[in-house]
Amino acid sequence: MAEAIQVEKLSLTIEQKNSDQLTGHLGKNYDLPDKEWWSGVDTAFHNLQTLLEYHPNEVPDEENNPESISAQAARADALPLVSLLPSGSHALRLTATNEDLQCVAFGTISAELYIDIFWEAVSKVQDEGGKFVVYKIESGAFWFNFGGRNFQLLYVRCEDLVRSCPRILNVSDETLQESDSHTQKIVEGIKRDTKKQASFSTRDQKVSYYYFRALNIARGRYTPNHSLTSSRTLNFQELIKTMDLKQPLDLKVLQDAEAESVHSQLDMPFYIQVIVHLLPVQMIY
Repeated sequence: MAEAIQVEKLSLTIEQKNSDQLTGHLGKNYDLPDKEWWSGVDTAFHNLQTLLEYHPNEVPDEENNPESISAQAARADALPLVSLLPSGSHALRLTATNEDLQCVAFGTISAELYIDIFWEAVSKVQDEGGKFVVYKIESGAFWFNFGGRNFQLLYVRCEDLVRSCPRILNVSDETLQESDSHTQKIVEGIKRDTKKQASFSTRDQKVSYYYFRALNIARGRYTPNHSLTSSRTLNFQELIKTMDLKQPLDLKVLQDAEAESVHSQLDMPFYIQVIVHLLPVQMIY
């Protein structure tokens, strides 16, 4: 067993040596991202939106005559329209560096045509000397590396929804109810996760999540590899639900047998236990 650090309380403020020790350990062993990594994500995703989004540029001018307005509207309706949004842990900004950055493209065109558009974007980047590596395309889902980051993109065709509200997140509940149940579930999930991002806006809240994630990986109850999930493991949304988002992180050093048993699995240089931040975990069988 590693020797516990003799401090009364571990603070996650930047000034604390123990905080740096904790975040350093999580970064090295459990893929906690830093600001530089997220900055690269933001740049890559912005460039990806530039490549894979389509929005009509023509906007009817009220000063034009009715016939001209009608013609412009007809041309706009004939153009493809695609909006790309972050989803899941990406929307919450809780993706680990060894996990795919999830996103969803909502469009008016068929999945087959969007695959053609996707490959055109890949060729454009590669012809210009950039890196765009495609790992797999299957059933409207794309796995690839772009801008040095791994992405998982899902394409969803929902023409009426995208035409009525191209930015998707601003869609009303009434309009969303007109979509099929699959699209409704995806949009509702993205809206929920985007709002929930505020619950992880501080450094303390983010580190508490990655700490809890590491603990569940060590216990065999969470894996970032979706092919290894089972009825006994938590997925990302289930992991979030086991956390109490209303309480601040409060970490204390413990030296009892239970703390040593749990945290030896993490190979932590000290033993800590989340006192008030985490709700009791219900085992899944």
